[in-house]
Order: sequence, then structure tokens, then C-alpha cells
Amino acid sequence: MPDVVSHAAAAYLVGDGRRREIVLFVLGGILPDALTRAWVLLPKWGYEALTPLHAPVPMVAACALVSLFFAQAVRWEAFKLLLAGAFFHLFLDGLQAHLGGGYPWLFPFSWWTGEVPLFWPEDSMTLYPWLLLLCAVKWAFLRATTPRAEGAFIPAMGVRWATFLYDPLARLTTREATFKSRLLRQAALEPGMEVLDLACGTGTLGLAAWRARPAIRLTGIDADFDVLLRAREKLARERVPMRLHRGFSTALPYAADAFDRVFSTLFFHHLRLGDKRRTLAEIARVLRPGGELHVADFSAPSGPLARAQFFVLQFIDGFETTTDNVRGMLPDLMREAGFAHVEVREQIRTTFGTLALFVARRAAPD
Repeated sequence: MPDVVSHAAAAYLVGDGRRREIVLFVLGGILPDALTRAWVLLPKWGYEALTPLHAPVPMVAACALVSLFFAQAVRWEAFKLLLAGAFFHLFLDGLQAHLGGGYPWLFPFSWWTGEVPLFWPEDSMTLYPWLLLLCAVKWAFLRATTPRAEGAFIPAMGVRWATFLYDPLARLTTREATFKSRLLRQAALEPGMEVLDLACGTGTLGLAAWRARPAIRLTGIDADFDVLLRAREKLARERVPMRLHRGFSTALPYAADAFDRVFSTLFFHHLRLGDKRRTLAEIARVLRPGGELHVADFSAPSGPLARAQFFVLQFIDGFETTTDNVRGMLPDLMREAGFAHVEVREQIRTTFGTLALFVARRAAPD
């Protein structure tokens, strides 16, 4: 059944981008083989009895039967998508020369021996990596271009199962140790300061801050439960007294004028424009007058190469949330939120483009 994989991959590539629709279409794409070849362990008479289900007319009945397992409200839609996927499968079978003339029950797909080896079981084995790569590219493109709701939560690695990759990939692609050490140095932390690490991730910045200034009071907040678990483990090993909370940047659970410094690293490019504005307003609220916001995030590229590198990140993280960064809008958004003395202190080249270190000070009352 090696061609089942190639048929499923092809069905995904030509299917609708919406999740439910494409799942049903791919299911229909493997249904002819699932109903026939999957039963090869049956006695010969059983296999021969099921074989006609691989033909167009019986397949209509089979799709109708399978669609009965769906809720009535979506049953007709399920039937159409299953049938479309099944007939797409049969069309691909028509390209397989080994079927030509051998299976009259496949009519009208049995008369054509197009000698196109793309979906021939043996030859297609060498094409599997490319088909699966195309599937991955399509998935990434749909994810990058699908609009996200305001306030939508995005896991650290885009998907929860990949959280364990966050730390090694951050070290590998963002020069993490370099930019975080410089961000801490520009913040000029002093003993007794209240420090908030916004979207603290796995606690790497908090750990570095505590090592540099053990007398500060650290608080971290993140919406991702999985990275907070990793942060607790990491900080516990070093006995770092950092308070960790789960919450959203657009509604910080802290009193006004609570912090002297707020840090944010590689976070703002995950937010839609409205959420960027709400987050900056919340930061301004919890900062004390004269307190400072220190941000490390992607900004306007320093050249054509950096722009091309950042395009890769946009493809991964989504164009909607990252466009504000590549346009260099963060300083203006900070000023809109009431921050004064906004400046870019430094720019660092990374695998994914230009990373900027920002500082913005909350204006003291007149």
C-alpha cells in the first residue's frame, strides 16, 4: 500500500486549506484503498468481494455510508468532500500504468495507461520525501497567512508538541546569549529593583538577570503553560527566587506602578497590531514613573539579506503579526502608549534578520 501515502499527500496538496475540509478530503483520498487493500489478510474470497469498492459507482455508496457517522448538520458536506477525495484517488490510479487493462471494474479509469510513474507504488517511494516536504510547505504557508483573532495565544514554538525545541533553537538562531546579556547591561539593574519579565518563556532571561544582580526582585509571566513548567524546573535547579504567573500581556494581573523595569524578548512579533498597542498600554500602567521598558525583537532589516532572512521567519510565525516589526513600527507604538525617550540602542544580526534592542522610559509626572 505505498501509494496510499502518495495519494494522501497529493490530496492534501490540492485540498482546501481549512482544517475540517482538508481532513475529510484526505480521508476520502485514502478511502478506496482503506476499504479494499486493508483487507488483504482476509481469505481470497473476502478480498475479491471487497475489491469492487475501489470502483467509482460502489465508491459513491461507500462514501454515503461513511458520511452517516457524521452529525446530521455536516453530513452532506462530509459526503461531498469524501467523494471528491475518493474520485481524486481513482483519478491518480488512472495514471498508474500497472492498472491498465488489468482491472475492468475500475472503468472508466482502467483503459488509460498513461505511463506516468509519479504514483506508481515502487517509483513513488523516491518521491515521498518531496511530497511530504510540499505538504509541510503548504501547512506552513496556510499557518502564516491565516488571520489570527485578537488576543489569540500562540505557543512558544507555534505548536505545543515542539516546546522542547525552544531553548536549543533560540540559542542556535538568535544569538540568545549575546543579545540577552547586552539587554541586561543596558537596563542597569540595581539591588532592590522590581523586575518583570514579560512573556518570560523558559526563564532564561530571569536566570541571567538573577546571576547578574541577585538582590533584585524578579517576576515572570507567560500565557504558555508548558514553557512555565520548564521555567519552574530551570529556576528551581538554580534556586532562583523568581515568581512565575500565567497570564496575558493585554491584561497584566499587577497593580499600577509595580515595577522598575520590564523586559520583553522575542515576543512582540507574535502579536497583532491591536494586541501590541494593548500590551504597551499595560506595560506603561505597571511601570513606575521613570521606569524603563527594555525590548529585544526583530525590527526593520538592516539590508536586503536581513530582509530575506526575516521573510523566512514571517513564513514560520505569520505575516500578519510580523509585518509591524519589519516596518519598524515598534518605536512609534511605544510613543503612542505614552513612553518617552524611545530609542534603538543596538542592532544585532541573527539567522532570521535584524534584532534590535529598544529602551523606552515611562514619563515622570509633571
